[in-house]
Amino acid sequence: MTCSTAPPRALYGEETPTHDGRAWTVTYHAHDYDERVRLYAEHMQGMARMTSERGAKLVAVLQPALFEKTPLSEVEHVLLAGYLQAHPSLESLTGSYEAMRRELQQLEARDVASVADCSRAFNGEARTTFSDIWHFSDPGHELLAQCMRDVLVKALRTPATPTSP
Repeated sequence: MTCSTAPPRALYGEETPTHDGRAWTVTYHAHDYDERVRLYAEHMQGMARMTSERGAKLVAVLQPALFEKTPLSEVEHVLLAGYLQAHPSLESLTGSYEAMRRELQQLEARDVASVADCSRAFNGEARTTFSDIWHFSDPGHELLAQCMRDVLVKALRTPATPTSP
């Protein structure tokens, strides 16, 4: 999910017309959460198809999200408060992430993807694990690696059987 651009297909920092007529800033968000989730699902389904056609299974990782972490460190409280200024509510973000989680679960249920849901891998960690809304400190990287380990080891031990496209 692109975090602060509009429309959803725009690159981060790409100046675009705003929906409300205000001047564009790098933190502008069009609040088009459903469309962003739809595009995410479309892209993940396409990747699952591509890997399946090659005899492999997609490995998908839903990365940790600052807005889902508890407890937050002092630094993370400041980061989250700044990030939320561009959004109508915390629920708009958590709802979108839950929809993304469901999309990945559907791919896994169809056996076309292995999913490591690491979205809450930092929960319970008091240290600062985020360096901004989506990037991690060293303790965060360590926790993310631990979360991904089992899914990746299993994927690497399962030989691919390529099929012709």
